[in-house]
Order: sequence, then C-alpha cells, then structure tokens
Amino acid sequence: MNKLVFDNIHDRHIGRAIRMQAEQNGDTRFLVFDRTVYTFDQANSRVNELAAGLQARHRARRPRGVLHVERTGSDVPGACGEQARCGLGSGQQ
Repeated sequence: MNKLVFDNIHDRHIGRAIRMQAEQNGDTRFLVFDRTVYTFDQANSRVNELAAGLQARHRARRPRGVLHVERTGSDVPGACGEQARCGLGSGQQ
C-alpha cells in the first residue's frame, strides 16, 4: 500500500483512495478475510459495485444513514466489514 497525500481535506474519499491504490498496486494482496484474499483491483471493483447499489437505492428513496471514515489504512477493513455486516449492496435494509 502506498501513502496517499491529499492536499485538500475535501479530496479525502474512501472510494477515491481505494481506486488510487488499485491503479498503483493492481493485483497486490490487500484484504484477507479467513481464506478469502482480495487484491486492490478486486476491492476497488467491489467498492464500485456497492457504490452503484447505494446510488440506485438513493434514487429509489432517501438514504437512512451515511458511512463516514476519517482515516485510511487500518480503517479500511473495518469499513468494509461494516458494509458487509449492514448488508449494503445485497438488497437488505
């Protein structure tokens, strides 16, 4: 994982950070959950799928909550785990 520098705090966005890491690291191992390993590219693809699902859900009705992550790096697995636990992108509410 490369250190990312954002001069403007408003440019700090988890999706943007994962995309940038995927562009730089591609098939490098990124997340490990039990026996499942995700590369940066795979994580970026999954984040894009989740974002598309959230956008579709937003168009259908107003969202009920927001996931906000202040830091990158060690918080990324926690953020992904929270999304999975909440059922985002799977049609669950």
